[in-house]
Amino acid sequence: MTLKFTYSNFIYLDTNILSHIAKNKGLMPSLFNFLIKNDLCIAISDAHFAELHDAKNLHDYLVHLLILIPSAIIKP
Repeated sequence: MTLKFTYSNFIYLDTNILSHIAKNKGLMPSLFNFLIKNDLCIAISDAHFAELHDAKNLHDYLVHLLILIPSAIIKP
């Protein structure tokens, strides 16, 4: 079976949802499977960076999430 994942279909999550998922690692496998199954990746925008800039306690969690889960930085 060949995986046809395109990184061209996006899902935009609110920063509160991203933070919640990042802090609750048990949610990542289900999210990963959903994204792969539906050829989706999490869209990260400059708005996310602006909102999360001061949340230094979340940065490590978010980096872990965005490395392991299909994600892409999008332009506004």
